[in-house]
Amino acid sequence: MVIGKVLRGSDAAGLLRYLYGPGRANEHVRPRLVAGWDDPAVLEPAIRADGRPDLRRLADQLNAPLVAAGLGPNDRAVYHLVVAAAKADAGRALAADRPLTDAEFGQISTDLMERTGLAQGGGAGVRWVAVRHDTPGAEHVHVVATLASESGRRVWPRNDFYRIGEGCRAAEQRYGLRATGERDRTAAKRPTRAETEKAVRTGGQVPVRVALRREVRAAAGGAGSVEAFFARLRDVGLMVRERRSELDGALTGYAVALAGQADAGGVSVFYSGGKLAADLTLPKLAARWAPAGQPGTDGVPGRDTGRPGRGRRPVTAGCPASSGPRCGPRRSMPPAGRAPRSARTRMTRRGRRTPRGPARTSSPQRPG
Repeated sequence: MVIGKVLRGSDAAGLLRYLYGPGRANEHVRPRLVAGWDDPAVLEPAIRADGRPDLRRLADQLNAPLVAAGLGPNDRAVYHLVVAAAKADAGRALAADRPLTDAEFGQISTDLMERTGLAQGGGAGVRWVAVRHDTPGAEHVHVVATLASESGRRVWPRNDFYRIGEGCRAAEQRYGLRATGERDRTAAKRPTRAETEKAVRTGGQVPVRVALRREVRAAAGGAGSVEAFFARLRDVGLMVRERRSELDGALTGYAVALAGQADAGGVSVFYSGGKLAADLTLPKLAARWAPAGQPGTDGVPGRDTGRPGRGRRPVTAGCPASSGPRCGPRRSMPPAGRAPRSARTRMTRRGRRTPRGPARTSSPQRPG
């Protein structure tokens, strides 16, 4: 499995210093170039007398198109792409991907830059480099690009999120790596780095988000209604917070938390169903529990919807049952004895509203 994450920044030289440094947790092992807009052997920084790389020449080369295009720090024209192979997942009994060679990581980086349209010929492409780190069990590559072409014009990546996803799946097939799903925004939310590190500090087997997702899925699988679902969550010791509409008090969602899990201020950390997985939102769960003969309801008490997760206007009195909920007036009628607004006011050429009087048949005569 190949994972690509896109970041944006404003300081290419500072990013290079970070990538060639030890990192936040000494995870930058043997940093080196594996690909770039030119031969990596030519672009690789020279080693100074103190043993550290001299990054000035490479930083100046990356920044040259930005200077020609007149782009500064406020334009955030530094493109940062992180490409990593999958790590082992003990919770799902999945092994890590095999280590990739420099040539394979370089080919993956080049393919991703070409798919996003950033690497082009004829002076239309941008300057970029790929820096590899040999972190044990988590080898990865950082692609750094400056969003200005060789001709000095600003470059805007378009649909790069999906193009990178396509490139990652192509690399998985090419090198026999673990496959991932398409980037359709329906995958389960991955734990953040802070959540993962907190689980390690507190001795937890998995991050809180993963533990909550498992309990919520188990409760949803054994429940047949919203009330039974909430009861099952509370039976296993989870804290449940219901979310209701401020307009009519209808139930619109929920959030769960593990007892004893709090932030630095001692406040319990709740996760809504949508933050756990796209199919764990209350409308999606309630649609699963709806009777087979009622496809037009989402099962949430106090809500009448035609499609899961979307509210519909109640049926107006006097409308036939087959006319649907949109029968009847769309606007509230004015009080009795009061004309509709369109008949009361009109717009003048200057935009001011004036009372609408009787229609004029001719221009008034000026006094002689």
